[in-house]
Amino acid sequence: MQYVVRKLTPPFGAYTSMSAHLLGALRHTHSRLVEFAEEIAFFRGEETEKMLVEREYAGLIMHENRVLVRRWWHGCVEEGIVKWLWGSFGASSVGVAYGLFAHTVGIACHLCNPCLLQTSWNSQHRFGESDRK
Repeated sequence: MQYVVRKLTPPFGAYTSMSAHLLGALRHTHSRLVEFAEEIAFFRGEETEKMLVEREYAGLIMHENRVLVRRWWHGCVEEGIVKWLWGSFGASSVGVAYGLFAHTVGIACHLCNPCLLQTSWNSQHRFGESDRK
């Protein structure tokens, strides 16, 4: 089961690496813009440089949005499987084991004995005092 979960988990390490790469490219473009601002203005290349910076920024934002959506869905599915599905399976298996153990040993099982549930309001009958009279 652990193998299946590991194979279905998105590669978050690769996503983080790609985010760092895109952020580095954006910072490089911005620092190049700052360094060569005089030449860009002299040759009237502000529209080209603006397009380059916006392209780097849009790529970074699109990647981050994609990663956030995948992280959210993965969290929901993982929480549902691990917490609810496996939790309910564990609780039901413990309940079944307790029920089998209680009937085997002869312990009064409050979940399985309808007589105890029906007469729970009468403490004398519950402890067997009314049967002795």
